[in-house]
Amino acid sequence: MIFGKQDTHVPRAGRDLIRKVLEDANVACSFLEVQAQHAFIRDESSKGRWDAALTRSLFGLMMDLFEKIGRDLGSPEALGAVEHVC
Repeated sequence: MIFGKQDTHVPRAGRDLIRKVLEDANVACSFLEVQAQHAFIRDESSKGRWDAALTRSLFGLMMDLFEKIGRDLGSPEALGAVEHVC
């Protein structure tokens, strides 16, 4: 999940709650907060929030994640328990 820290639609308390609920439910996910406003990825300058450089960077991160999921994890049924290795 990616949130903008200056997002007035999902304030910090809301982001904290979302993170807590996901963690408490043991949902496997990443939670990323960036220096951006609400809709920074899709507004295309209509409200001055769109950040092309950040969008491009995060799109690359998303594509890397999708590639990793398909390559390393396979089907969800094949995951089983995650081994803790230090």
